[in-house]
Amino acid sequence: MQPGYDLRIYTMIKALTDTVLPAVDSGNRAAVEQLHLVIGSLKLLRDQIDYAHWFEVADARTMVALIDQIAAEVDLPAAKAAQARTTDLLAIAERHDVTLTTVREANAELRSAIRAITEDAQASADASGRRRVRTLVLAHSEAQISRERAFIAATGFDVFPDTLQSIEESLLAAG
Repeated sequence: MQPGYDLRIYTMIKALTDTVLPAVDSGNRAAVEQLHLVIGSLKLLRDQIDYAHWFEVADARTMVALIDQIAAEVDLPAAKAAQARTTDLLAIAERHDVTLTTVREANAELRSAIRAITEDAQASADASGRRRVRTLVLAHSEAQISRERAFIAATGFDVFPDTLQSIEESLLAAG
Protein backbone atom coordinates (compact mmCIF):
# COMPACT_ATOMS: atom_id res chain seq x y z
CA MET A 1 0.00 0.00 0.00
CA GLN A 2 1.30 3.42 -0.96
CA PRO A 3 0.88 6.14 1.65
CA GLY A 4 -1.15 9.06 0.29
CA TYR A 5 0.29 12.46 -0.49
CA ASP A 6 -1.43 13.96 2.52
CA LEU A 7 0.25 11.51 4.90
CA ARG A 8 3.65 11.90 3.27
CA ILE A 9 3.51 15.69 3.40
CA TYR A 10 2.27 15.55 7.00
CA THR A 11 5.22 13.29 7.88
CA MET A 12 7.66 15.78 6.32
CA ILE A 13 6.09 18.64 8.25
CA LYS A 14 6.25 16.67 11.49
CA ALA A 15 9.91 15.71 10.94
CA LEU A 16 10.89 19.28 10.18
CA THR A 17 8.89 20.67 13.12
CA ASP A 18 9.74 18.07 15.75
CA THR A 19 13.29 17.09 14.80
CA VAL A 20 14.97 19.57 12.47
CA LEU A 21 13.65 22.87 13.86
CA PRO A 22 14.79 22.18 17.44
CA ALA A 23 18.22 21.14 16.12
CA VAL A 24 18.76 24.39 14.21
CA ASP A 25 20.72 27.05 16.06
CA SER A 26 18.10 29.63 17.13
CA GLY A 27 20.78 32.29 16.66
CA ASN A 28 20.83 31.52 12.96
CA ARG A 29 17.71 33.53 12.19
CA ALA A 30 17.98 33.07 8.43
CA ALA A 31 18.02 29.27 8.78
CA VAL A 32 15.08 29.32 11.20
CA GLU A 33 13.14 31.64 8.88
CA GLN A 34 13.83 29.44 5.85
CA LEU A 35 12.78 26.34 7.75
CA HIS A 36 9.50 28.01 8.70
CA LEU A 37 8.97 28.94 5.05
CA VAL A 38 9.53 25.32 3.98
CA ILE A 39 7.11 24.07 6.66
CA GLY A 40 4.54 26.67 5.61
CA SER A 41 4.96 25.74 1.95
CA LEU A 42 4.45 22.06 2.73
CA LYS A 43 1.27 22.92 4.66
CA LEU A 44 0.05 24.94 1.68
CA LEU A 45 0.79 22.04 -0.69
CA ARG A 46 -1.13 19.75 1.62
CA ASP A 47 -4.16 22.06 1.35
CA GLN A 48 -3.83 22.40 -2.43
CA ILE A 49 -2.93 18.93 -3.65
CA ASP A 50 -6.46 17.53 -3.85
CA TYR A 51 -7.58 20.57 -5.86
CA ALA A 52 -4.63 21.10 -8.23
CA HIS A 53 -6.15 19.38 -11.28
CA TRP A 54 -9.61 20.82 -10.61
CA PHE A 55 -8.06 24.29 -10.35
CA GLU A 56 -6.35 23.93 -13.74
CA VAL A 57 -9.50 22.56 -15.40
CA ALA A 58 -11.56 25.44 -13.98
CA ASP A 59 -8.93 27.83 -15.28
CA ALA A 60 -9.10 26.29 -18.76
CA ARG A 61 -12.90 26.34 -18.86
CA THR A 62 -13.12 29.98 -17.83
CA MET A 63 -10.44 31.06 -20.32
CA VAL A 64 -12.21 29.20 -23.13
CA ALA A 65 -15.48 30.87 -22.11
CA LEU A 66 -13.75 34.27 -22.19
CA ILE A 67 -12.32 33.61 -25.65
CA ASP A 68 -15.76 32.48 -26.88
CA GLN A 69 -17.42 35.60 -25.40
CA ILE A 70 -14.92 37.92 -27.03
CA ALA A 71 -15.16 36.13 -30.39
CA ALA A 72 -18.96 36.37 -30.28
CA GLU A 73 -18.99 40.08 -29.45
CA VAL A 74 -15.98 41.59 -31.18
CA ASP A 75 -14.60 40.85 -34.63
CA LEU A 76 -10.90 40.29 -33.97
CA PRO A 77 -8.60 38.01 -35.97
CA ALA A 78 -6.79 36.88 -32.81
CA ALA A 79 -10.10 35.89 -31.20
CA LYS A 80 -11.10 33.80 -34.21
CA ALA A 81 -7.67 32.14 -34.27
CA ALA A 82 -7.83 31.41 -30.54
CA GLN A 83 -11.32 30.03 -30.82
CA ALA A 84 -10.08 27.53 -33.41
CA ARG A 85 -7.75 26.04 -30.74
CA THR A 86 -10.02 26.14 -27.69
CA THR A 87 -11.74 22.81 -28.30
CA ASP A 88 -8.43 20.95 -28.45
CA LEU A 89 -6.96 22.76 -25.45
CA LEU A 90 -10.05 22.27 -23.31
CA ALA A 91 -10.10 18.58 -24.26
CA ILE A 92 -6.55 18.28 -22.95
CA ALA A 93 -7.49 19.95 -19.66
CA GLU A 94 -10.47 17.69 -19.12
CA ARG A 95 -8.63 14.44 -19.74
CA HIS A 96 -7.80 12.24 -16.78
CA ASP A 97 -4.83 10.59 -18.44
CA VAL A 98 -2.51 13.58 -18.84
CA THR A 99 -0.11 15.10 -16.37
CA LEU A 100 -0.80 18.27 -14.51
CA THR A 101 2.13 19.82 -16.40
CA THR A 102 0.42 19.02 -19.71
CA VAL A 103 -2.77 20.74 -18.52
CA ARG A 104 -0.75 23.75 -17.36
CA GLU A 105 0.93 23.95 -20.77
CA ALA A 106 -2.47 23.98 -22.47
CA ASN A 107 -3.54 26.73 -20.08
CA ALA A 108 -0.40 28.71 -20.87
CA GLU A 109 -1.38 28.56 -24.55
CA LEU A 110 -4.86 29.83 -23.65
CA ARG A 111 -3.32 32.70 -21.66
CA SER A 112 -1.10 33.58 -24.61
CA ALA A 113 -4.12 33.58 -26.87
CA ILE A 114 -5.97 35.93 -24.51
CA ARG A 115 -2.94 38.21 -24.43
CA ALA A 116 -2.90 38.24 -28.26
CA ILE A 117 -6.61 39.03 -28.29
CA THR A 118 -6.21 41.97 -25.91
CA GLU A 119 -3.26 43.27 -27.95
CA ASP A 120 -5.34 42.90 -31.12
CA ALA A 121 -8.21 44.77 -29.47
CA GLN A 122 -5.95 47.60 -28.30
CA ALA A 123 -4.56 48.00 -31.83
CA SER A 124 -8.07 48.09 -33.27
CA ALA A 125 -9.69 51.33 -34.40
CA ASP A 126 -12.98 50.09 -32.89
CA ALA A 127 -13.22 51.94 -29.55
CA SER A 128 -16.40 50.10 -28.60
CA GLY A 129 -14.74 46.75 -29.25
CA ARG A 130 -11.72 47.75 -27.16
CA ARG A 131 -14.00 48.67 -24.24
CA ARG A 132 -15.98 45.43 -24.57
CA VAL A 133 -12.82 43.30 -24.57
CA ARG A 134 -11.51 45.21 -21.55
CA THR A 135 -14.81 44.70 -19.70
CA LEU A 136 -14.89 40.97 -20.45
CA VAL A 137 -11.24 40.46 -19.47
CA LEU A 138 -11.69 42.38 -16.21
CA ALA A 139 -14.78 40.33 -15.32
CA HIS A 140 -12.83 37.14 -16.01
CA SER A 141 -9.90 38.44 -13.97
CA GLU A 142 -12.08 39.12 -10.94
CA ALA A 143 -13.25 35.49 -10.81
CA GLN A 144 -9.73 34.19 -11.51
CA ILE A 145 -8.21 36.29 -8.74
CA SER A 146 -10.87 35.01 -6.35
CA ARG A 147 -9.84 31.41 -7.15
CA GLU A 148 -6.16 32.22 -6.83
CA ARG A 149 -6.71 33.94 -3.47
CA ALA A 150 -8.59 30.89 -2.21
CA PHE A 151 -5.84 28.58 -3.46
CA ILE A 152 -3.18 30.35 -1.38
CA ALA A 153 -5.33 31.49 1.54
CA ALA A 154 -3.48 29.20 3.93
CA THR A 155 -0.45 31.48 3.71
CA GLY A 156 -2.34 33.98 5.86
CA PHE A 157 -1.12 36.91 3.76
CA ASP A 158 -4.44 37.96 2.25
CA VAL A 159 -5.32 41.56 3.10
CA PHE A 160 -9.05 40.86 2.99
CA PRO A 161 -9.36 37.43 4.64
CA ASP A 162 -13.04 37.97 5.47
CA THR A 163 -13.84 37.90 1.73
CA LEU A 164 -12.03 34.64 1.02
CA GLN A 165 -13.80 31.54 -0.19
CA SER A 166 -12.58 28.03 0.44
CA ILE A 167 -10.72 26.41 -2.44
CA GLU A 168 -13.69 24.16 -3.09
CA GLU A 169 -16.20 27.04 -3.05
CA SER A 170 -14.11 29.03 -5.50
CA LEU A 171 -13.84 26.08 -7.88
CA LEU A 172 -17.55 25.29 -7.67
CA ALA A 173 -18.28 28.94 -8.52
CA ALA A 174 -16.19 28.53 -11.68
CA GLY A 175 -18.74 25.98 -12.89
